[in-house]
Amino acid sequence: MSKIAEIYDTLFTFEIFSKKEAYPIHKRIEFVEDNCTDIADWILKKELCPAGSSVLDVGCGTGNTLFKLAKFKQAVGLGISISEKEIEFANSQLKKLNLTSSIKFHNQSFDEPINHEKFDIIIAIESLKHSTNYSKTLKNLLKASHQDTVFIIADDFIIHPSAESKQQMVLWNAPSLFSVPIFKELMEQEGLNIINLYFFTDKVNIKSKFVLIILIFLFKFLRKIVTKSVKTLVETYLGALLLERLYQKKQMDYCIIVAGRNDIDFYN
Repeated sequence: MSKIAEIYDTLFTFEIFSKKEAYPIHKRIEFVEDNCTDIADWILKKELCPAGSSVLDVGCGTGNTLFKLAKFKQAVGLGISISEKEIEFANSQLKKLNLTSSIKFHNQSFDEPINHEKFDIIIAIESLKHSTNYSKTLKNLLKASHQDTVFIIADDFIIHPSAESKQQMVLWNAPSLFSVPIFKELMEQEGLNIINLYFFTDKVNIKSKFVLIILIFLFKFLRKIVTKSVKTLVETYLGALLLERLYQKKQMDYCIIVAGRNDIDFYN
């Protein structure tokens, strides 16, 4: 099992006790002007998914985004995740929601070719930073797209690299955590243009400086004494705390990028 698969399988095992349906595995962002906190709801509010669109959700987690787009926009499509446990849960929800004919979930890495038809929309929410080879991943996604495909990418982006950000990247197995300018350059090299760029850095919920210092100290201590069976969970939460610390230090941005092959601003 790869490190990133282990991370998300572990998180799922820990979080599923309180969940009975698909849930977001990404940040809750306060999209105040749009009156929503989930990125899937924001996509719907912004009318980024026309009715009947075919959608690829890259790093789909438990399927929350695809389920919402299917419910409100009659979207069809595919969700992929490297976490076997997340995909098992997503598939169990498919049956409950009677969506087996329109939505599929596959357990695979996006560093591997995606053997499917081409999609109208490709969504990646806090997932591409985990790619072990971003150029290869982007080429795989492009092969799954057509000329008018819209890419919606939401993620953390480095502003000022530091020893702390490098530690966070290791803990979260995020070798493709880039700055916005570098990410934009890599996309343009493959023929993709940014249509719209939304900054929500100030909407990321972070704890107080004092609380973060205490928690980071605690989890660093726990990391040294816990058994191997829970070490991945402790390191994952330590990575989350370090990420909050990076936001607090203004060393990280949270952005949603809307991109495509056509450099036309046709979205709000």
